[in-house]
Amino acid sequence: MTVPTVLRDTLFSKAREFGSAPLLSLPDGSIADLQEGYIPLLVNFSFEDRAAKGLRKLTDQTEPEPAVYFSALEMARDYPALLLAGETGSGKTSFARHLAFRLAGEGL
Repeated sequence: MTVPTVLRDTLFSKAREFGSAPLLSLPDGSIADLQEGYIPLLVNFSFEDRAAKGLRKLTDQTEPEPAVYFSALEMARDYPALLLAGETGSGKTSFARHLAFRLAGEGL
């Protein structure tokens, strides 16, 4: 095996391990792992933003329709770069681990 192949296999193995890492405690005392307990993050970018390319149109509606937001996984799929910003504990690291786990071929 060549060095790049060994490195690739090592990285994929580590990414697969993320799926069984403990994520949160459930009310019954059991532990949910990343593969079973991950809840996708929503980003501050909506379907309306995408359709309008960031420009919002004002209409004569009495009430605005609620925005439907993309998940961070959808944004990672659709765009070549993604900036995650959030408070401590908002899920940035869990998202990165879940993304690596999915890209390694598990839990698709």
